[in-house]
Amino acid sequence: PSFQLSIKNYPLAHQVSTLLKLTHGERQSLIKSLRRNLRRLEQEIHPAAKELSVEDLINEQLPGRSGQLARRLWEDSGHLLTPHAFEACWALIERYALMKGSEDGRWRVTSSGLTLMNDEAWSAQSIELNQLARQIDESEGLAQLMSIFLERGQHTLDQLNEEWAKRIRQKGKRRTKEWLQVALRTRLKHLNNRGLISRKQGLWNLTEEGLAWFRSGGIDAPSADEQAMDGVWSALDQQRQLVRESVQALLNRMDPRRFEELICELLERMGYEEIHLTPRTHDMGVDVVANIELGITSVREVVQVKRQHRTIHRPVLDALRGSLHRFDAVRGTLITTSSFSKGTQTAAFERGAAPVTLIDGERLIDLLMSHSLGLRPVEVTIWQVDPKIFEEAGGRRWPNWNS
Repeated sequence: PSFQLSIKNYPLAHQVSTLLKLTHGERQSLIKSLRRNLRRLEQEIHPAAKELSVEDLINEQLPGRSGQLARRLWEDSGHLLTPHAFEACWALIERYALMKGSEDGRWRVTSSGLTLMNDEAWSAQSIELNQLARQIDESEGLAQLMSIFLERGQHTLDQLNEEWAKRIRQKGKRRTKEWLQVALRTRLKHLNNRGLISRKQGLWNLTEEGLAWFRSGGIDAPSADEQAMDGVWSALDQQRQLVRESVQALLNRMDPRRFEELICELLERMGYEEIHLTPRTHDMGVDVVANIELGITSVREVVQVKRQHRTIHRPVLDALRGSLHRFDAVRGTLITTSSFSKGTQTAAFERGAAPVTLIDGERLIDLLMSHSLGLRPVEVTIWQVDPKIFEEAGGRRWPNWNS
């Protein structure tokens, strides 16, 4: 069927299958009489009467044979088919020709109805074979409703009301706000009853069964665990940012001499050798002296560290570069917990001058992390499901046992 959106109060799947079983062979006139009385009640019943129990509704509002049929359906279904549930189910049965009247004046289940008499016919596993169930889902807007979760994740009821209504309008259907609200609420209940969606903490989302519903129709859909991956990566990104903020705060509070010692430890892990701290005073703008292997040559490098919040400007770089000859060094490094001015960055590799490497606060944290100094990596194992293994036939053929 094409897109219709014809049923307002949408029934549960097992209500439909139960009604098909209980009314097969029932007289047409009796079903019509019950439906006529239920429509009358819908139009005429006093608001207070809507609060009546099922028993009182049948006894007080449904006369004669209509009441007898309503009671039998109510009792034989295990209190599943209320009079209102009967009307909702029959609307779907009639719309999709699941029953038809026979020449002897009785209702008979059609071949289409037979495919839906089993509750399993509506499951994600069976729906690939039972195309009628999928067609009804698409015709009555259930597929469009589930696609909201597939494309945009979990939603509140208010968000669903807005998004689903927009998609219905795009399909060219016009319904009142009240009609759509009832239609959405009953469809959510239907899909939840089939196990295709679920609600947690006020948020609706697809279940693994719901994702399998899409895959059984040839639509690429992740497993439920894969949908949760975005949340995992977001949490990891947030945790990494908190780690960086913690390290930055600790660096800012460090004793200046301890900070210089930390840099010595970092240089050692980076492969530097013969690392020395200069005296606390009269250090000539140099805090650490060390050697590093460059190819087959060992060169000396001087390092100045600045644990401060202010931006580092060019005079600091020029002072470090001017001290190279005092230590027989060929290059320098300037390390800070803050940042460097644009002029300082431009002058760092000025043509004809000794090179000076600049390491700002962000880069310093990167180095501490990559060399596990003051931080240690924690391994987390994340499992990802491969649904094809469970849903599709394997390519390998296993030999049969011959007794």
